[in-house]
Amino acid sequence: MADPLTHAMRARDLSLTLAILTQMQQSMSPGEITNHILVRTVRLAWEEGDAAAARWLLYHGSSWLDRCWCGR
Repeated sequence: MADPLTHAMRARDLSLTLAILTQMQQSMSPGEITNHILVRTVRLAWEEGDAAAARWLLYHGSSWLDRCWCGR
């Protein structure tokens, strides 16, 4: 069974995803949250058959997410 973040991301439910990330901010560092987002996004890309996106995320995702997260 998928965790709530993965479920929300798979459903493309932005409101629920943001609510979960807001809860995560209370107990995790931005780096830990970034790691959770990246791992789940890569896993979803593979499961949905988007190998190109999964490969791009594996090579570039962490630095890209760090830039996005720090800009909030």
